Amino acid sequence: MSASILSRLNPSFEASCPRCDGALVYDDIHFAGTPILVECHCSQCHVAYLLDWPAGHALLYPTIVEVETGVAHSDGREWYPRLLRRLIATREHPTAARTDVRGHSSGNSTAIVVNCIDFLYGHCVLKVLSGLRYARDPDVDVVMVVQKNVSWLVPSTVDIVIEVNVPLSGGDTWIAGLDSAVTSVVEGYEFVQIAPTPSQPYLTNDDLADIAPRLAPSAFWNSPNAGLHQIALLLREDRLWSGRRRAGALRLLPRDLTHQLMVRAQTRNCANVVRQVQRRCPNVQFVAIGLGRSHPLPTSIRDLRTTTITQDTERDWLTEYARSRVVVGVHGSHMLLPSAFAGAVIDLLPPHKLPNIAQDLIVISSTEPEPKLSLFRYRILPDNVGADVVSEVIVSLLEDADFHYVNMIRNRSATGVEWLRPIVWRRLDDPAA
Repeated sequence: MSASILSRLNPSFEASCPRCDGALVYDDIHFAGTPILVECHCSQCHVAYLLDWPAGHALLYPTIVEVETGVAHSDGREWYPRLLRRLIATREHPTAARTDVRGHSSGNSTAIVVNCIDFLYGHCVLKVLSGLRYARDPDVDVVMVVQKNVSWLVPSTVDIVIEVNVPLSGGDTWIAGLDSAVTSVVEGYEFVQIAPTPSQPYLTNDDLADIAPRLAPSAFWNSPNAGLHQIALLLREDRLWSGRRRAGALRLLPRDLTHQLMVRAQTRNCANVVRQVQRRCPNVQFVAIGLGRSHPLPTSIRDLRTTTITQDTERDWLTEYARSRVVVGVHGSHMLLPSAFAGAVIDLLPPHKLPNIAQDLIVISSTEPEPKLSLFRYRILPDNVGADVVSEVIVSLLEDADFHYVNMIRNRSATGVEWLRPIVWRRLDDPAA
């Protein structure tokens, strides 16, 4: 990328040489893919570096890599600098990708580049969502760089979209042609900024309305459809809810057989949940959503799973999330949009994902400012719980929500001269009770 673009970016962050603590001189900038890399050198020892611009995960894990040796220096967990070093190593043989540009400048002098490229689906989604608020600023143009598989999330309010046809598996490599594509788009602007794209952005109902203007999130408190409940089971076959059956217990079996048994265990868990919940709440309907159909589900579950995902599929699923009183699934990026649009969430967390707890949930704090209400709606359970536990939690979410709201919220408005709701007297059958 042209150094003139760097001058218009005007980096204000300060970083010192990891070798001698000398000041770094910024020479050029490269949109490589997941990272935005600043070519720089030390003013004292003259070592050349690639410094990761503080955006995305580089906000949490600042990283700088020596150009000649490939040695990485970082401040944070090691997974990210290791990934960055591998990505830089692909620079000489980058991933080829078709890049399409749509939209046009609205005449503003400032462009904000929102880089959403990543190697994980959830990261891509959160980066897109983090950039939506800029599109509501009439004084800037938003340039969103996004992979094709999540481009359906980008609303028409974004001025310019650079769509990169590269799969998630290519998100951790240097992408050929991306640098020149971004250069050609932003070269006409007087000022250029890079959006920070935090991994856990602050989101509002306005952001959800941007990506689904005709779709409102499911109302949980004081819901007008209190008697009509849909429960969505979010199933995936690469991260299974085996319940009390652990994969470790099957480790002596062939991998394919182990996977089949785990899928069957998940199917059995789902069937048990449906049976136990409908025994107590007969009007509840269940729908299954996810990737993979290697094992049939009971006919009592409306099966919307698929073996391939298209943009139309994603939009259809989004509608189902918004219809759902509760969504249930194993921790992962597939929980992000459901947690934003559904009424309540049961997130099944494997032990090795404890450091990532709640990262797969979108909680719109502007509409749920009361902490105890959030604790009721968003349940995180160990993934080794059985169907009986999940069923009990679902029933509680359905039956106890109204009382919980009265107890936590409406109690506060009590005057002491009247009750909080109309009274319906019920006679106890047992006089001694």
